[in-house]
Amino acid sequence: MLGRAAEKEITEWLRKPPGTLLVNGARQVGKTFTIRKFLRQTSASWLEINLIEHPEIIPSLEQSMTVSDLLIKLSTAFAFRFEPGKTVLFFEEIGYQSKNHEFIYGAQMEAWW
Repeated sequence: MLGRAAEKEITEWLRKPPGTLLVNGARQVGKTFTIRKFLRQTSASWLEINLIEHPEIIPSLEQSMTVSDLLIKLSTAFAFRFEPGKTVLFFEEIGYQSKNHEFIYGAQMEAWW
């Protein structure tokens, strides 16, 4: 399991203004569990997309040039309504699956966070 320091950092990130959080580490140490736990404890809406389980989304990531474009594609694909200021978009396995992961890491998520 992740240590208390990591849990505190994730909690603080969830309370901050828009931004991107990259959680990287060894397999099976509790990264996903910890993020889900804190998302459940907040009032945020959230959409979790595992790119190994949903490889059909990869072209949308690779072809999106703006956050707004990406959100439209994801809203359609998952029948999900993004709420400005209240939605967290949670990608899993993005580093292994998408050529465009740098876009996600560096994106200004103000349009939907």
